Amino acid sequence: MWSTDLYLVALLDEYVAPQPTVADNVRKQLLREEEVHSIRQAIDNRREGQCDLDGNYYERWLWYSGIDFHDEDSNLPNIIACGDLLHALFDLMLGQSVKTHMLNHYTEFHKARCTVQSFFIKFADRMSASVDPDRLWWDGSFVSQSPDKPWISTPLKNHSKFLSILESWLDDSRFLQIWLSNYEAETPLVNNPKDASRVFSESNAITILQWAKVCHLNTR
Repeated sequence: MWSTDLYLVALLDEYVAPQPTVADNVRKQLLREEEVHSIRQAIDNRREGQCDLDGNYYERWLWYSGIDFHDEDSNLPNIIACGDLLHALFDLMLGQSVKTHMLNHYTEFHKARCTVQSFFIKFADRMSASVDPDRLWWDGSFVSQSPDKPWISTPLKNHSKFLSILESWLDDSRFLQIWLSNYEAETPLVNNPKDASRVFSESNAITILQWAKVCHLNTR
C-alpha cells in the first residue's frame, strides 16, 4: 500500500541529496578544533563501551555503525591513529546535514516519515519493546517541520509511465556523476591539479555537465 510513496522518497534521497563526502581542501577549512575534540571524545567513549544516544551525532553514528572496537585482529587502531575515522565521521555529519536540509523542503519526505511514525504509534501495544516515535529519526530531521513544496506533482505521480521514466532519469544522473568524477580525476581544468582531491569550480562543473549531457546521453 505504501510502496509507491516509499519508493518515490528513496529516489528523491538518491537524486536530490548529495553523498556525504567532503573534499580534503573543504574539510581543512571547516573542521574546527572543537569539532575534532567532539569526534575524538565520541571515539574514546565508544572504545570504553559508553554511548549516550542523546549526545552528539558522532556517538550515535558509532553506536549504530556496528564497528567492533574490541576486535584485536582488525585494522581499526591504525584507522583511528591516521585520522581516517575522524574524517569519515565529519564527512558524514556535514554531508548528512546538507542532505537533511535539502530533503526537508519536500512534502514527500515528510509524508513518508509520518507514515512510518504512524505505524509505530498504531501498533505500539503489539510490539515486544516500546518505541518512542520521537526517536525514530536519528538524523535530526523531524516530521513536525513544515515542508515547502512537493517534489512531484500529483498528476505526474499518478501517470502510468511515471516511475519507469523516473528510474531512467535516475540512471542518467548516476551515469553523469560517475563520468564527471572520472573526468575530474584526469583533466587539467580543475582548480587544484596537483592536489590528491581534485575539484572543479562551480562554473566549470556546470559547463562540463551541459556538454556531457549532449555528448553522452544522446549516445546511450
